[in-house]
Amino acid sequence: MLSLSLPVSAQPPEQEELLTINMRDADIGAVIQWVAEQTNKKIVVDPRVKGKVTVLANQGMNAEQAYQVFLTMLDVYGYAASEAGGILRIYPAALSNNSPRKLIESFDALGGGEQIMYIYQASQVSATQLVELLKPLLPGSGHIAAYPENNSLIIADESANVKRLVAMVQQIDQSGDFDIEVIKLKHADANNVAGLVLSLTQSAGGPGFSIASDERSNSLLMSGDPATRKRVGQLIKQLDKPITDNGNTRVVYLHYLDAAELLPILRGMATAMADDNKNAEANSSISIEASESSNALIMTAPPYILDMMDNVIAQVDIRRAQVLVEAIIVEVSKDFSQTLGVEWNTSLNRNDGTEALTNFGLKTVDDDGVLSLIGSGLNLGFYRNGSLRALVQAVANENDANILSTPSILTLDNQEAEILVGSNVPFITGQSTGAASSTNDPFTTVEREDIGLTLKITPQINSGDAITLDVLQEIETISEATTVANDIVTNKRSIKTKVIVEDDNILVLGGLISDDVQELVSKVPILGDMPLVGALFRSTTDQVIKKNLMVFIHPVILDSEEVAMELSQKNYNLMQELQQKYNSGTFSAEDVNLSEFIEYKPRKEP
Repeated sequence: MLSLSLPVSAQPPEQEELLTINMRDADIGAVIQWVAEQTNKKIVVDPRVKGKVTVLANQGMNAEQAYQVFLTMLDVYGYAASEAGGILRIYPAALSNNSPRKLIESFDALGGGEQIMYIYQASQVSATQLVELLKPLLPGSGHIAAYPENNSLIIADESANVKRLVAMVQQIDQSGDFDIEVIKLKHADANNVAGLVLSLTQSAGGPGFSIASDERSNSLLMSGDPATRKRVGQLIKQLDKPITDNGNTRVVYLHYLDAAELLPILRGMATAMADDNKNAEANSSISIEASESSNALIMTAPPYILDMMDNVIAQVDIRRAQVLVEAIIVEVSKDFSQTLGVEWNTSLNRNDGTEALTNFGLKTVDDDGVLSLIGSGLNLGFYRNGSLRALVQAVANENDANILSTPSILTLDNQEAEILVGSNVPFITGQSTGAASSTNDPFTTVEREDIGLTLKITPQINSGDAITLDVLQEIETISEATTVANDIVTNKRSIKTKVIVEDDNILVLGGLISDDVQELVSKVPILGDMPLVGALFRSTTDQVIKKNLMVFIHPVILDSEEVAMELSQKNYNLMQELQQKYNSGTFSAEDVNLSEFIEYKPRKEP
């Protein structure tokens, strides 16, 4: 999805137009073309620059700020940009060493993300020595070299990296007779230690002492006379120790997630972070445990790992949206199921010639959106002829329809919900009469199983208002051939599918056909009831009526506490009104209107 837009509100002529960037899996070529139009730059793109990118910047920005975001995006996705002769070249970052870079003299008017080259002339420190010192701090795409004739340092890389290295060199390139030393910290943060050491050594460190930090490698670069460096080095060694008191332990109380579920994820991340830093001592000191009673995490680890864990927890421990799943389970005749106007089609947008999915293959949908062979198998479709309230009223007023149940259940996003309508039936799994065993007491073992209609639904809320439903519908009945409990035979029919339904739409599962055999007796009054000869004046026929069990599923997203409270309050008011009528003796079956319990969520504005 690519969304690059100008503001819709009118801007005064003197104000610059603001841009917003909202890209998800956008083609990088389309993004480059948009940047060229907005900045009026001439851009040449290497044919190896291709793929999808994602950038989210919803706040308004001017064209120059948008260009800096664009350069940062290129750097993140492994591409580089260099400008020469008014032409911006974009190419893979691996080719940076072979590509021309713009030579700059000042960082004042320079943004981030652009490939540049900077020449620094050292006055106190050997440029060759600086190259050996800075090479480990430079990414693979960068380049650094010394020119001994005038003691100059040439640095070529992305502008932010060049600026960072030059700042370190300026701190090191101080007067005095000294060497440079690199100290890699294991436990402490380099920036914090550098600031602390500077504050402690301003007077005692001497005029030639300097210290700088490299955040990327968590290292300190220290220069000065040997005596000062030795004294400061001992101080740094004392500071770079693991904290053994409560400073390395944090307790985080979760608001929405289950601590036991989050525990293995955090353990894996903490171990991976310690392995990346190649710090065996830090890895051995990591401990993350969950307190189920208080739903809290107790974490013991180095400070930098604790900070990262806090950041991860803050992003994942958020309120999840809920989905209200309403269902109408109704048994209808074959003829009535065709008059409902169900569109037996797995596509949300039906066109002529659309085919519907059943467990017996593809069937053609007729002009009315009704499958011609509706009784041939399990079917999946959508009800589009009105709201769920109208559907309930239509079915309730129809003699050929029998509403078996109207359950509703509220579940979290990505959490399975189950609706069961049936009976708990005993099954004999073993027995002993006493004669065939060593015991004199006969016994029978029985296991109970749920028999009936089971509906399992797992909703997943997608972007926008779409909901992916994992649906398992199962019908299990006891066969009429069953005679005794240990010979129980069950008939089972099931459908398992995954569909995408828009919020507040109705999904239909049908095609669970059963034969209802009814015995019809026709007789002559009085004569047909006479013993013996009465059989001559009456006739008995068996009539087979096909019943179609249909399940209408209505998912509604409850994405805020206000909507959920409105749902609960409306249900409470309806039940309270019915209770008052019952207590006063004015209650009747007509007072229970099933449609009143449907469609709690306010309709969206068209």
